[in-house]
Amino acid sequence: MESPVLEINNLSKAYGGLKALDQFSLKIPKGEICGILGPNGSGKTTTLGILLDIIKSDSGEYYWFGQHPSDILRRRIGALLEAPIFYPYLSGVRNLKIIADIKDCGYDQIDHLLDLVGLTSRKNSKYKTFSLGMKQRLAIASALMGDPEVLILDEPTNGLDPKGIAEIRELILDIGKKGVTILLASHLLDEVQKVCTHVVILDKGKKLGDGKVSQVLNDSPSVELAADNLDQLRSSLEEISWFSEIREEDGMLIAHLKQEIAPGELNKFLVDQGIYLNHLAMRKQSLEKYFFNLLSGNDA
Repeated sequence: MESPVLEINNLSKAYGGLKALDQFSLKIPKGEICGILGPNGSGKTTTLGILLDIIKSDSGEYYWFGQHPSDILRRRIGALLEAPIFYPYLSGVRNLKIIADIKDCGYDQIDHLLDLVGLTSRKNSKYKTFSLGMKQRLAIASALMGDPEVLILDEPTNGLDPKGIAEIRELILDIGKKGVTILLASHLLDEVQKVCTHVVILDKGKKLGDGKVSQVLNDSPSVELAADNLDQLRSSLEEISWFSEIREEDGMLIAHLKQEIAPGELNKFLVDQGIYLNHLAMRKQSLEKYFFNLLSGNDA
């Protein structure tokens, strides 16, 4: 079995009496887009800082590509933790040449990277004329300089308008399709749900849950049902063991499934009971609900 690109074991970090990270563990497979999701102050940026050797952990360890971290391994990682300092009076292409000089990786990638981030037509424009979204796309291009196998992004859409957010989202998806493993820290549920393949929930330095986004969204599915007589419908549903909870909401019943069931099978059962539905729909759990359920449990 192939080693994970990143393995984190019991990382902890405290600032005085504040525990920023508490026994945090995580594995990220190659080629995944993993979102670290949590409110401000949850430990996301501290985690990324430790992984990039900017911050020293108090305890725990982590491995890149199955090995202890080293300068050689870190060259395989591109990162954008804060907006890089570009020269405002230089062009986009000239700024990337300076980044290439710093990384000692030549200029041959620059045109490709500008095309990837959608800045080819503005490559000779001064950086100071760029919109905030364009500046962020140039920053991602700089992080990709040197063909990293892993890209680390901390709140990449912060401060952007809806158009800028959509552009960055599409860019991240395009980069992921090229096989780059991406670790993305965000407090935006929508961003993680639309971009990431995996999600890990952090709050107050603790991992509350993790898994594939598709599995999270399929966890605890429910069924929406409505009929002319809701009381009769509820009584019939309570006679069978398919549901863990049944509640009324907006003139219909929401029944949480214990096991997978075909809508046709459920409808047939009710027809046999003399109940004819005027509404039947499957409902998947939203990432928002999963997220807030975990947070509410952590506050208990």
